[in-house]
Amino acid sequence: MPSPKRISLVITTYNWPDALRRSVESAWRQVRMPDEIIIADDGSGEETRALIAELQQQSPVPIIHSWQEDDGFRLNRSRNLAIAKVSSDYIVVIDGDIVMHSHFLADHQEMAKPGYCLAGRRMYMNPTLSQRVLDGYVPHMLSPGIHAHRSDLIRPVWLRNLRSSVCHKLRGFYGANMSFWHNDALKVNGFNEAFTGWGGDDLEFAIRLMNIGVHKIRIRHGATAFHIYHTESHRAISPENHAEFEKTRIESLTWCEQGLNSHLSEKASD
Repeated sequence: MPSPKRISLVITTYNWPDALRRSVESAWRQVRMPDEIIIADDGSGEETRALIAELQQQSPVPIIHSWQEDDGFRLNRSRNLAIAKVSSDYIVVIDGDIVMHSHFLADHQEMAKPGYCLAGRRMYMNPTLSQRVLDGYVPHMLSPGIHAHRSDLIRPVWLRNLRSSVCHKLRGFYGANMSFWHNDALKVNGFNEAFTGWGGDDLEFAIRLMNIGVHKIRIRHGATAFHIYHTESHRAISPENHAEFEKTRIESLTWCEQGLNSHLSEKASD
């Protein structure tokens, strides 16, 4: 099976520059570096803009700042704007509160194969460990303060390949740790921008991928992501998002009307 030739790392962010710094720095520690980093910024202010300019000067790989005006929670549009700037055949997406294990991208690349997308898990860190990470500490397997999925830090390749398997359930496909082929994202028109506010958008994207024949692999004992603690905002899925999700599921849709194609058209006209 052919492996990806180039990998674009898309990092979503909104007004948390301290966490974004640590996320980008973890990309620089990868044994398999990304070919480019695209920061999908959903309208952050000047502090984040200044940080990204600083990181662009320091980075060993290109960093592209993809920004849109702050007009509420428009994560999917932000993701699509970033994907429209991708120059690689494979895309890894994380959130800006994720610090990656040094083999994170290597695991995604080694597990990638045509006709599949990948879903990884997060190691949740408590507030104390999270603050240490924000202060510059690099988390590892024995770090105190990890309270979920620590066993995934045991990562021999044979165990990763044994425990990682095709999963037909939607659960577990989240933007904090996912990857897919660029061409597959084009086939389904990217993320559905009819979703506004939190909830259901990642899984709706997964449904459309599955509806074109893409299978999902849940990675175990690899692609380890450490999640920086923060208080959660209201997590109820809006009726509008739920209705959009159900429409895709019931009608077995493969294409969303409000998606990636409009941004590709804008790029072509530049």
